[in-house]
Amino acid sequence: ARSGAGGFVIKRPGDGLCLGGVGVSGASTVERDEAIGRACIQAMGV
Repeated sequence: ARSGAGGFVIKRPGDGLCLGGVGVSGASTVERDEAIGRACIQAMGV
């Protein structure tokens, strides 16, 4: 789902719990935002 900030919200299948987001970190560059998003997804084991 797209967020109001222009990023994408990551929700857990089944109950829809919001696990985080990509594109909404506030990082100064797109590359840094993507790196933060990848690290978050890896940490969640998704």
